[in-house]
Amino acid sequence: MREAVAAGFGVGAVFASELGDDRRFRRITVAGSDLAVAEYALCLQERRRVALVRAFMEEATRLAALNP
Repeated sequence: MREAVAAGFGVGAVFASELGDDRRFRRITVAGSDLAVAEYALCLQERRRVALVRAFMEEATRLAALNP
């Protein structure tokens, strides 16, 4: 997303800790809002057969169930 924004494709939203010192971007602080964040883990169906990818997805699923 960062590179798409830097190339002029639009705007993006990131946490302040993810912005860094890249001078191509301008920080605009959003205040007075109750913002929620969702996390997603995705992979290609055919990559789910790879042991490391499968283990990661299983662990992500387990952790997601602990924090509904």
